[in-house]
Amino acid sequence: MELNKVYKGGVARSSSAKNKGGKTKYKPFVSKEIYDANKKSDRDNDMIACER
Repeated sequence: MELNKVYKGGVARSSSAKNKGGKTKYKPFVSKEIYDANKKSDRDNDMIACER
């Protein structure tokens, strides 16, 4: 599954996760289960996978 097709802003592990990679265009969807299943997509280890 390509996360950005379903969740434009990516998936955050919790609502307190803060983006490290600069400004984002979309707010991430919060789901511990989805984040944990896609943890490898979090390249900057900021608890948000596939943020845009």
